[in-house]
Amino acid sequence: MTKKLLFIIVVVLNGIKLFAYDFSAACTTIGKNNIEYRNSQTIYYNITDSVKRTVEVTYRTFDKKYELGLSDYAEWIEIPSTVEYKGTLYTITAIGDYAMNDCCLGRPMYKEPSFYKRIEHINNKLASEGISLTQQEIEAIHSDDFSDYNTLSNSREYCIGITSITIPATVTRIGRAAFKGCSNMKVIYGGSAVTQIGDYAFEDCSELYECLVSKSLKVIGNGAYSGCTNIRRAFIGDSVLSIGEGAFAYCYNLTELMHTSSVEEVCNIAFLQCFNLEKIDVPSIKSIGGAAFHHCHMLKSFNFSDSIYFIGEGAFSYSGLTSVRIPKLINRINYSFDDCPNLETVFIPSTVTYFFRSFFDCPNLKSVTCEAVEPPSSLDGAFYFYQCMEGPCIPDYISKVKLYVPCNSIEMYKTYRSWNGFGEYLPIPSSCKEK
Repeated sequence: MTKKLLFIIVVVLNGIKLFAYDFSAACTTIGKNNIEYRNSQTIYYNITDSVKRTVEVTYRTFDKKYELGLSDYAEWIEIPSTVEYKGTLYTITAIGDYAMNDCCLGRPMYKEPSFYKRIEHINNKLASEGISLTQQEIEAIHSDDFSDYNTLSNSREYCIGITSITIPATVTRIGRAAFKGCSNMKVIYGGSAVTQIGDYAFEDCSELYECLVSKSLKVIGNGAYSGCTNIRRAFIGDSVLSIGEGAFAYCYNLTELMHTSSVEEVCNIAFLQCFNLEKIDVPSIKSIGGAAFHHCHMLKSFNFSDSIYFIGEGAFSYSGLTSVRIPKLINRINYSFDDCPNLETVFIPSTVTYFFRSFFDCPNLKSVTCEAVEPPSSLDGAFYFYQCMEGPCIPDYISKVKLYVPCNSIEMYKTYRSWNGFGEYLPIPSSCKEK
């Protein structure tokens, strides 16, 4: 009796139920020319509010060890706006956590990577003979009966998974890792009412070429599009205040961000290694996280508005910036702009009091303007190491850089460690009062 009671308690505490979903319903997948390429697909649902009659799309079963939702979703998925269950009509308002992630796992592997070409080939062959494509022929795709289409590609096992998803206007939330690892998904249709994209929702969807577009969007979670290497342009949304950690990290081909006027915070590594990012305008930005634009080689300019109060470590390291104007609310900079090969000019307001390797290894630097009357302190130096084993470690290019400082501070900068290696010391014109 005690053992049975203990088992029941363990089951309840772990939230175990007979199924990982409340109910399921068939959803036919429609392809080109209204042809059903599969007889039907099953979509799994959880009831989220029995009073409001709302449900979310979920997985068939869940692998706790690897945090994977296992289902058999494949190809074209069109999520309906409503679904009926036991005589009650429910509205679909969310795609739940892990609902369709790693959509190939747990599914049988197909032969031949040219799946769609073979369907088209068979369809054309039958049509030329005046025969309509039937379900029997569709099912024959998975057999070896059609020997002549084997020449279309080399035979190998692989999984198609989801190739496109249509999200109805009733859905407002896409959950954590909902589509993570759906590496063959290319297109997202609909989703105009989505307000929240959860953490890692589309991570590693490497074939996805466009982000979800929703004017209602407010939250872009951590890693939401990380590893989406095929995305060229990203729609952020005019109501989004924060871009999550690593939200677009490793999106190597991302070139442009659109509708970013409301963004106030770009979190750590948000655009890490977005090598081709060229254009971003965030006029309301206040905080830039560590390594936010690290290795953004094509990013030549950035509007450093005076509303910015924080720039994290490595925020623009290895970027393509040509000019940096530190905002007035910043008082310390920790290697935020090191290794910027194209950087030519730097402006530092009087509010900055501390540096730590902030502008190391910027070989094309031509001029620096520092408004501080007293040279800002520095650990290890701001533009170069001020002390090595055998003396100052001043790179050759520093001797060609012009340093502009307040008129009465020139001699102080010349003798102050980490500021005494520049080629020329010139007065800031506006700082010199006429006698």
